[in-house]
Amino acid sequence: MAFWARRDDWTAPPGAETPGKAVLEAALRYRRMGWSVIPVGRNKRPLVPWKRYQTHLATEAQIRQWFTEHPDANVAVIFGAVSGDLACRDFDTLDAWAQFESRHPDLAATLPVVRTGRGYHAYFTAKTRTLRFEGGEVRGEGGYCVTAPSMHASGRRYEWIREPQGPPPTVDPAVFGTPKPAAKRTTRPRKLCPEPAPADIESMPLRQQAAWHSTALTVRMNAARDAGDLAEFNRLIPAFDRVAGFLEDDPDFGPMLRAAQWPELTH
Repeated sequence: MAFWARRDDWTAPPGAETPGKAVLEAALRYRRMGWSVIPVGRNKRPLVPWKRYQTHLATEAQIRQWFTEHPDANVAVIFGAVSGDLACRDFDTLDAWAQFESRHPDLAATLPVVRTGRGYHAYFTAKTRTLRFEGGEVRGEGGYCVTAPSMHASGRRYEWIREPQGPPPTVDPAVFGTPKPAAKRTTRPRKLCPEPAPADIESMPLRQQAAWHSTALTVRMNAARDAGDLAEFNRLIPAFDRVAGFLEDDPDFGPMLRAAQWPELTH
Protein backbone atom coordinates (compact mmCIF):
# COMPACT_ATOMS: atom_id res chain seq x y z
CA MET A 1 0.00 0.00 0.00
CA ALA A 2 1.36 3.42 -0.88
CA PHE A 3 1.40 6.37 1.51
CA TRP A 4 1.81 9.85 0.25
CA ALA A 5 3.92 12.90 0.98
CA ARG A 6 2.24 15.82 2.70
CA ARG A 7 3.66 18.65 0.63
CA ASP A 8 0.97 20.90 -0.82
CA ASP A 9 2.75 20.98 -4.19
CA TRP A 10 3.16 17.21 -4.40
CA THR A 11 1.86 15.53 -7.55
CA ALA A 12 1.78 11.86 -8.37
CA PRO A 13 4.39 10.65 -10.87
CA PRO A 14 3.03 9.38 -14.21
CA GLY A 15 1.19 6.10 -13.76
CA ALA A 16 1.18 6.34 -9.96
CA GLU A 17 -1.90 5.66 -7.90
CA THR A 18 -3.53 8.90 -6.65
CA PRO A 19 -4.54 9.28 -2.98
CA GLY A 20 -8.24 9.35 -3.91
CA LYS A 21 -7.92 6.09 -5.83
CA ALA A 22 -5.98 4.55 -2.94
CA VAL A 23 -8.82 5.40 -0.54
CA LEU A 24 -11.43 3.92 -2.91
CA GLU A 25 -9.43 0.72 -3.37
CA ALA A 26 -9.02 0.43 0.40
CA ALA A 27 -12.78 0.93 0.90
CA LEU A 28 -13.50 -1.85 -1.60
CA ARG A 29 -10.97 -4.14 0.07
CA TYR A 30 -12.59 -3.57 3.48
CA ARG A 31 -16.01 -4.28 1.97
CA ARG A 32 -14.69 -7.60 0.60
CA MET A 33 -13.46 -8.39 4.11
CA GLY A 34 -17.05 -7.98 5.33
CA TRP A 35 -16.60 -4.53 6.89
CA SER A 36 -19.22 -1.83 6.47
CA VAL A 37 -17.66 1.37 5.10
CA ILE A 38 -18.80 4.92 4.42
CA PRO A 39 -17.14 8.06 3.05
CA VAL A 40 -16.38 10.82 5.55
CA GLY A 41 -14.95 14.31 5.29
CA ARG A 42 -11.74 15.60 6.80
CA ASN A 43 -13.87 16.62 9.78
CA LYS A 44 -14.71 12.90 10.25
CA ARG A 45 -18.41 13.51 9.57
CA PRO A 46 -20.25 11.15 7.20
CA LEU A 47 -20.78 12.47 3.69
CA VAL A 48 -23.83 10.25 3.17
CA PRO A 49 -26.78 9.22 5.37
CA TRP A 50 -25.21 6.31 7.22
CA LYS A 51 -27.83 4.82 9.54
CA ARG A 52 -28.65 2.07 7.02
CA TYR A 53 -25.01 0.99 6.90
CA GLN A 54 -25.03 0.22 10.62
CA THR A 55 -27.05 -2.87 9.65
CA HIS A 56 -26.44 -3.38 5.91
CA LEU A 57 -23.28 -3.48 3.82
CA ALA A 58 -23.09 -1.07 0.91
CA THR A 59 -22.63 -2.64 -2.50
CA GLU A 60 -19.34 -2.19 -4.33
CA ALA A 61 -21.21 -0.15 -6.94
CA GLN A 62 -22.51 2.17 -4.21
CA ILE A 63 -19.03 2.55 -2.74
CA ARG A 64 -17.60 3.42 -6.15
CA GLN A 65 -20.32 6.00 -6.64
CA TRP A 66 -19.65 7.59 -3.25
CA PHE A 67 -15.94 7.99 -3.81
CA THR A 68 -16.48 9.21 -7.37
CA GLU A 69 -18.84 11.90 -6.12
CA HIS A 70 -16.48 12.71 -3.22
CA PRO A 71 -12.98 12.19 -4.64
CA ASP A 72 -11.29 13.77 -1.61
CA ALA A 73 -13.25 11.70 0.92
CA ASN A 74 -11.72 9.65 3.68
CA VAL A 75 -12.97 6.15 4.47
CA ALA A 76 -14.48 5.06 7.78
CA VAL A 77 -15.36 1.60 9.06
CA ILE A 78 -18.59 1.00 11.01
CA PHE A 79 -18.31 -1.33 13.99
CA GLY A 80 -20.62 -3.95 15.39
CA ALA A 81 -22.60 -6.88 14.05
CA VAL A 82 -22.75 -5.47 10.51
CA SER A 83 -18.95 -5.86 10.29
CA GLY A 84 -18.70 -9.24 12.02
CA ASP A 85 -18.59 -7.73 15.54
CA LEU A 86 -15.59 -5.62 14.60
CA ALA A 87 -14.45 -3.21 17.32
CA CYS A 88 -11.55 -0.84 17.82
CA ARG A 89 -9.50 0.39 20.75
CA ASP A 90 -8.67 4.02 20.03
CA PHE A 91 -5.43 5.05 21.74
CA ASP A 92 -5.44 8.84 21.67
CA THR A 93 -1.69 9.18 22.18
CA LEU A 94 1.50 7.30 21.39
CA ASP A 95 2.12 6.98 25.13
CA ALA A 96 -1.27 5.31 25.72
CA TRP A 97 -0.44 2.65 23.11
CA ALA A 98 3.08 2.20 24.51
CA GLN A 99 1.69 1.54 27.98
CA PHE A 100 -0.76 -1.06 26.66
CA GLU A 101 1.96 -2.68 24.56
CA SER A 102 4.24 -2.99 27.57
CA ARG A 103 1.51 -4.62 29.70
CA HIS A 104 0.23 -6.97 26.98
CA PRO A 105 3.08 -7.52 24.50
CA ASP A 106 1.78 -10.83 23.13
CA LEU A 107 -1.71 -9.47 22.47
CA ALA A 108 -0.40 -6.20 21.07
CA ALA A 109 1.72 -8.18 18.61
CA THR A 110 -1.37 -9.90 17.14
CA LEU A 111 -3.79 -6.99 16.78
CA PRO A 112 -4.21 -5.22 13.43
CA VAL A 113 -3.03 -1.67 14.12
CA VAL A 114 -3.38 1.64 12.29
CA ARG A 115 -1.16 4.64 13.02
CA THR A 116 -3.44 7.68 13.19
CA GLY A 117 -2.66 11.38 13.27
CA ARG A 118 -2.15 11.30 17.03
CA GLY A 119 -2.04 7.71 18.22
CA TYR A 120 -3.13 4.21 17.21
CA HIS A 121 -6.28 2.23 16.40
CA ALA A 122 -6.11 -1.44 17.39
CA TYR A 123 -8.78 -3.65 15.79
CA PHE A 124 -10.33 -6.69 17.41
CA THR A 125 -13.57 -8.69 17.51
CA ALA A 126 -16.05 -8.39 20.38
CA LYS A 127 -19.69 -7.73 21.08
CA THR A 128 -19.36 -4.38 22.79
CA ARG A 129 -20.70 -0.89 22.92
CA THR A 130 -18.56 2.22 23.05
CA LEU A 131 -16.59 2.43 26.30
CA ARG A 132 -14.50 5.33 27.57
CA PHE A 133 -11.04 4.73 29.00
CA GLU A 134 -8.14 6.86 30.10
CA GLY A 135 -6.27 7.78 26.96
CA GLY A 136 -8.99 6.81 24.52
CA GLU A 137 -11.98 4.55 24.08
CA VAL A 138 -13.29 1.28 22.69
CA ARG A 139 -15.62 1.83 19.78
CA GLY A 140 -18.22 -0.85 19.27
CA GLU A 141 -21.77 -1.34 18.05
CA GLY A 142 -23.05 1.70 16.16
CA GLY A 143 -19.73 3.54 16.18
CA TYR A 144 -17.21 4.12 13.43
CA CYS A 145 -13.68 5.40 12.94
CA VAL A 146 -11.64 6.79 10.07
CA THR A 147 -9.03 4.35 8.83
CA ALA A 148 -6.10 3.94 6.43
CA PRO A 149 -5.20 5.42 4.01
CA SER A 150 -7.32 8.46 4.93
CA MET A 151 -5.82 11.89 5.56
CA HIS A 152 -5.83 13.14 9.16
CA ALA A 153 -6.44 16.82 9.88
CA SER A 154 -2.80 17.01 11.01
CA GLY A 155 -1.69 16.28 7.44
CA ARG A 156 -0.57 12.75 8.27
CA ARG A 157 -2.12 9.76 6.53
CA TYR A 158 -3.59 6.91 8.52
CA GLU A 159 -1.23 3.99 7.96
CA TRP A 160 -1.45 0.28 8.65
CA ILE A 161 1.35 -0.84 10.97
CA ARG A 162 -0.01 -4.38 10.96
CA GLU A 163 -2.73 -5.20 8.43
CA PRO A 164 -5.44 -7.79 9.18
CA GLN A 165 -4.74 -11.21 7.75
CA GLY A 166 -8.28 -12.41 8.40
CA PRO A 167 -10.83 -11.68 11.14
CA PRO A 168 -9.14 -9.78 13.97
CA PRO A 169 -8.59 -11.67 17.24
CA THR A 170 -11.47 -11.90 19.69
CA VAL A 171 -10.65 -9.80 22.74
CA ASP A 172 -12.46 -9.10 26.00
CA PRO A 173 -12.60 -5.29 26.26
CA ALA A 174 -11.78 -5.65 29.97
CA VAL A 175 -8.16 -6.19 28.92
CA PHE A 176 -8.00 -2.47 28.16
CA GLY A 177 -8.74 -1.54 31.77
CA THR A 178 -11.69 -0.25 33.73
CA PRO A 179 -14.11 1.86 31.66
CA LYS A 180 -15.07 5.28 32.88
CA PRO A 181 -18.63 5.57 34.22
CA ALA A 182 -21.11 6.56 31.54
CA ALA A 183 -21.96 10.25 31.66
CA LYS A 184 -25.38 10.93 33.14
CA ARG A 185 -27.82 12.38 30.68
CA THR A 186 -29.95 15.23 31.92
CA THR A 187 -33.33 15.84 30.36
CA ARG A 188 -35.77 18.63 30.93
CA PRO A 189 -39.21 17.60 32.12
CA ARG A 190 -41.67 17.36 29.29
CA LYS A 191 -44.10 20.21 29.00
CA LEU A 192 -47.60 19.05 29.83
CA CYS A 193 -49.53 21.76 28.04
CA PRO A 194 -48.82 24.39 25.38
CA GLU A 195 -48.56 28.09 25.96
CA PRO A 196 -51.84 29.97 25.53
CA ALA A 197 -52.52 30.93 21.95
CA PRO A 198 -51.29 34.42 21.03
CA ALA A 199 -54.05 36.99 21.21
CA ASP A 200 -53.47 37.95 17.58
CA ILE A 201 -53.24 34.41 16.24
CA GLU A 202 -56.14 34.92 13.82
CA SER A 203 -54.34 37.83 12.16
CA MET A 204 -51.13 35.85 11.65
CA PRO A 205 -50.26 34.32 8.27
CA LEU A 206 -51.72 30.85 7.98
CA ARG A 207 -48.26 29.26 8.08
CA GLN A 208 -47.57 30.81 11.48
CA GLN A 209 -50.98 29.76 12.73
CA ALA A 210 -50.30 26.24 11.56
CA ALA A 211 -46.90 26.24 13.29
CA TRP A 212 -48.49 27.17 16.63
CA HIS A 213 -51.23 24.56 16.29
CA SER A 214 -48.66 21.94 15.27
CA THR A 215 -46.65 22.62 18.45
CA ALA A 216 -49.79 22.59 20.60
CA LEU A 217 -50.96 19.33 19.11
CA THR A 218 -47.52 17.75 19.55
CA VAL A 219 -47.50 18.67 23.24
CA ARG A 220 -50.96 17.21 23.74
CA MET A 221 -50.12 14.03 21.84
CA ASN A 222 -46.96 13.54 23.90
CA ALA A 223 -48.92 14.03 27.11
CA ALA A 224 -51.57 11.53 25.96
CA ARG A 225 -48.90 8.97 25.03
CA ASP A 226 -47.11 9.40 28.37
CA ALA A 227 -50.42 8.92 30.19
CA GLY A 228 -51.27 5.83 28.15
CA ASP A 229 -54.39 7.53 26.79
CA LEU A 230 -54.42 5.88 23.36
CA ALA A 231 -57.91 7.12 22.53
CA GLU A 232 -56.91 10.76 23.03
CA PHE A 233 -53.69 10.23 21.11
CA ASN A 234 -55.54 8.71 18.15
CA ARG A 235 -58.17 11.47 18.28
CA LEU A 236 -55.50 14.11 17.75
CA ILE A 237 -53.65 12.37 14.92
CA PRO A 238 -55.96 13.49 12.05
CA ALA A 239 -55.78 17.10 13.24
CA PHE A 240 -52.00 16.95 13.48
CA ASP A 241 -51.70 15.42 10.02
CA ARG A 242 -53.92 18.14 8.57
CA VAL A 243 -51.93 20.94 10.22
CA ALA A 244 -48.55 19.42 9.35
CA GLY A 245 -49.43 18.97 5.69
CA PHE A 246 -51.64 21.97 5.01
CA LEU A 247 -51.61 23.95 1.77
CA GLU A 248 -51.99 27.70 2.06
CA ASP A 249 -54.31 27.76 -0.92
CA ASP A 250 -56.60 25.20 0.70
CA PRO A 251 -59.88 27.16 1.04
CA ASP A 252 -60.93 25.07 4.03
CA PHE A 253 -57.76 25.55 6.04
CA GLY A 254 -58.28 29.09 7.28
CA PRO A 255 -61.86 28.51 8.39
CA MET A 256 -60.75 25.28 10.09
CA LEU A 257 -58.27 27.16 12.25
CA ARG A 258 -60.60 30.06 12.96
CA ALA A 259 -63.37 27.66 13.95
CA ALA A 260 -61.20 26.61 16.92
CA GLN A 261 -61.98 22.96 16.43
CA TRP A 262 -59.63 22.17 19.31
CA PRO A 263 -60.65 24.66 22.02
CA GLU A 264 -58.77 22.62 24.61
CA LEU A 265 -55.53 23.61 22.89
CA THR A 266 -56.06 27.34 23.08
CA HIS A 267 -57.06 27.57 26.72
